[in-house]
Amino acid sequence: MIPTALAAALACVLCAGTLAPSAGGRAQGPYAPKLVVQQGSRAITLDVTMPPAGDPTASLTFFAPAGADATLSASEGATIGTVDAYGTAAGATFPLTGTVQARGAGDEATLRCASAETHAASWLAALRAGDRSLELPIFVDAVASQPLARIVSYSLTICLPPPDGREQAGDAASGTRLSELRLTLPGVFSAPSSGDNLWRLLATPYSAETGTPDVAASVETQSFVETATITLGPLVRTLTRTAVAVRASGTVAVTGLSDTAAGIVVARGASPAQLVAVARPSAPPQGTFSYRFSLRRLARARTLYLQAAAVAPQRDLAATACKATFDVPCVGATAGGFTAKSTTRSIAVPALRS
Repeated sequence: MIPTALAAALACVLCAGTLAPSAGGRAQGPYAPKLVVQQGSRAITLDVTMPPAGDPTASLTFFAPAGADATLSASEGATIGTVDAYGTAAGATFPLTGTVQARGAGDEATLRCASAETHAASWLAALRAGDRSLELPIFVDAVASQPLARIVSYSLTICLPPPDGREQAGDAASGTRLSELRLTLPGVFSAPSSGDNLWRLLATPYSAETGTPDVAASVETQSFVETATITLGPLVRTLTRTAVAVRASGTVAVTGLSDTAAGIVVARGASPAQLVAVARPSAPPQGTFSYRFSLRRLARARTLYLQAAAVAPQRDLAATACKATFDVPCVGATAGGFTAKSTTRSIAVPALRS
């Protein structure tokens, strides 16, 4: 019997007619997808990798945290964002790229994995790699049922093709199995104003024997969103007859987990498009940093450009960081990491005085 919390979560994400739990065996290797979520001021990126040794994935349902808002007013045919993936077919692995577009509630591709009920938004991820194409229906719903609505706000479900190559009309990616899928959605989901910015993923594999979704094998994985803001103040210049000394300073502020920290990278160059990392000044998680350098003055005047970035790598968290939400195994958690950049500053270097 499917646990009550899981049944409630799945009620809005998969067509009831396809959810017969498999009585067959499992493929070699554990089924443990990994979720990494990064959110900046302009866009959110949902990146999930799926184990090549486990069963193929049938559906992915992302859950936005409570307090996150969604802008779902795009008209039919509008581009919502971009999608990148890696697929495998006939023993070869290849990248796929494409766009996410808004579709009508009754769009044929969307109905492949969802009933004809109305959703808050219906999208289509159209991927291509050479002569291969793949369409993935996506639908978004507000989560209103309690107690789930206390911790999540929206669900976003993606249906993946069956593993045996039985494609619907219009697809030309027979037998393609995805090992990674990354959605970048500008201006769709906002961050919550308080509490952890924690995204959850409920993933369901296909049964290795029957080729139908195996709800009993569903798992959960999570990703904590980390963010940073970094500023670079006006550059301070000190001139001598033959050289110029420059002092750069700025501030950094980090949000996320208790151990979230940023590394500072300062880049400079002869133009804003040709910046090269030159220094890594230290800074506390919330505080100031500075960088000093000097240059010889040349026969001609020139302008230098500087930019600072705050960087934290994505990292896997301890198993105890993943606390189950849907009464299924919670197989992992990550901290998403970030790259935040300051505005670019410029400073004039006068010509050498004779």
